[in-house]
Amino acid sequence: MKSTCLKVALAGAFLLIVYDGKTSLAVTTDALKADVDAVVIEGKENPVPPLFGQDPEDPTNNGTNSSGLLKIDRVPNFSFGKVVRSGLYQEEKAINSNPYIQISDLRGSLGGWTLYAKISNFVSEPTTDNQKKYLLSGASLSLNKGDIQEYNSEYAAPPKSHSVSLNKYQQKVMSADKNTGQGVWATRWKSEKMVNDYITLDVLPGAAKAGRDYTATIFWQLADVPNTEN
Repeated sequence: MKSTCLKVALAGAFLLIVYDGKTSLAVTTDALKADVDAVVIEGKENPVPPLFGQDPEDPTNNGTNSSGLLKIDRVPNFSFGKVVRSGLYQEEKAINSNPYIQISDLRGSLGGWTLYAKISNFVSEPTTDNQKKYLLSGASLSLNKGDIQEYNSEYAAPPKSHSVSLNKYQQKVMSADKNTGQGVWATRWKSEKMVNDYITLDVLPGAAKAGRDYTATIFWQLADVPNTEN
């Protein structure tokens, strides 16, 4: 941990002199000096709770409880509810009304950062009658560019949100160039309840089996490197 001493010298003063009840202002010929000191230390490593409200469709999500000066405070769980199987191409919309990712950068170094994500295959959960798991072939989860919002970070330049169709490779979801992204930030996909146009799941014709719950896992990675592309 490094400490830096900041010293500011204040020079110049006015002296008030009183003569027979009348007041006049005179400037002293010798400047008076006073030092003001401040010691800069590293920020707190304590967890930062979710600060942008609750997602009613993700009610038990209380954040990651992660520690550190640069960390992911919250990632969303997406739900698409009950999907009616079709023989046609389907674009389903998430039912979440306030999903968001929250990042806190309390380093004070303005070094920038990048958030990546990748996703596993959609696989069905076993049922009582059939323990076999089924792959939802060709399914694709897309995250459109979200709204960047800040929490008491209005004096810092904001990071960026990126549109992405998730697959097995790490892809950029949120990023901060050098000299940006300091503070607490979120990418939000806020929408009407039960219909979120920003979060979509594409399902190929005939790929889904009725009576099955399909799940996938998103893996998030926050890298201590600035965004290098626009």
